[in-house]
Amino acid sequence: MLKFALLHLTFLVYSIASIFMKKAAILGGINARSFLLFFTGIMLFGGYSFLWQQDLKNFPLSVAMASKPVCLLWSTLFGFLIFGEVVSLRFFIGVIVIVAGIIIVSGEKSNA
Repeated sequence: MLKFALLHLTFLVYSIASIFMKKAAILGGINARSFLLFFTGIMLFGGYSFLWQQDLKNFPLSVAMASKPVCLLWSTLFGFLIFGEVVSLRFFIGVIVIVAGIIIVSGEKSNA
């Protein structure tokens, strides 16, 4: 169970890095604040890459890759909360279907 928590922490780091990159893009131009946001995003992506490599040591590739779309859930939540993006019911249902699929695939692989 701890391994799955760490796997999903990896995806959370990826989504947080995306927030910093989007904020840097919104600011635009070359200034200290946008550079700091961009640099922080790059560093978080580097941390994500390291964590992802560790996850691949602990999970079959099929389980790790099947779990990756959970980033959609985090990105949608952050987009709504931080950037005020509109989330349609259709998109929300799609995310639920994806998460259900992840649970099914992860459960099958861990029981095998």
